[in-house]
Amino acid sequence: MAKLLRLADEFWLSAHDQLGGSCALKDRPFGVGLGTALLCELVKGRHIVLANLSETGFENWQLFLTDVPWPADDTLYELLFMMCDEVQRLPRHGPLGQSISEWIAFLAGDGPDRARALMEGVFDDGRYAPARRVGDRAIEKGRLTRGVPPVAVPVIRWKMSGRTAVHVPRQANDACWASAGIATAVRQRRALDEQSLLLTELYSLTQLDRIVLQTLDPDEVAFLKDQQSSIPADYRTLIDHANAVLGNTVMTG
Repeated sequence: MAKLLRLADEFWLSAHDQLGGSCALKDRPFGVGLGTALLCELVKGRHIVLANLSETGFENWQLFLTDVPWPADDTLYELLFMMCDEVQRLPRHGPLGQSISEWIAFLAGDGPDRARALMEGVFDDGRYAPARRVGDRAIEKGRLTRGVPPVAVPVIRWKMSGRTAVHVPRQANDACWASAGIATAVRQRRALDEQSLLLTELYSLTQLDRIVLQTLDPDEVAFLKDQQSSIPADYRTLIDHANAVLGNTVMTG
């Protein structure tokens, strides 16, 4: 049986197929989904906290870096390094915090996005230290492989120092392992754990659910939505802001 990975890893795998490593989502929704997943991981580790300074107004929600020691996880360490660097580079955010929506949009980026770079190991502007990759976490558990793609295969490619790499699920069922488990649990009316519920929210956010959970019938979808209502408030806040960032741009490939 495949080993459960962190939230960002499972979202990445769910959005990719095994043949050629192509992504089922357009760049913008994929970047927003992956960036939101990484922020959820930081919330879980208490490395960031969320607060509404005015107590009213959706746009007044802020993200604060905490003094909790940075994690041993290389990817989250890299993300915190990048965020600290960005705060110092853009003092307009001020000392109190940073807009949640702005941070999600920053991670999603335009063109080669920063969240994807944290996954696959390339930064588009060269300003940050080389990423150590979310992908390495999946590779270590045997769920992902990295290599040089055939020239004729249309894949997502990242270039650094003249080299091109492709990231694909190691086995055909690795990409659908998480979504298949979720679908099975929903059909059997079993409760989902917190990470699985967050993953379903990311599916809905990016409309990836239209692909990976398309076999659920209306009653099963209603059962899932009832469970999603129990997601803790901080995660719900991140999802709501991610929805606001995406607006009507969500389209599958």
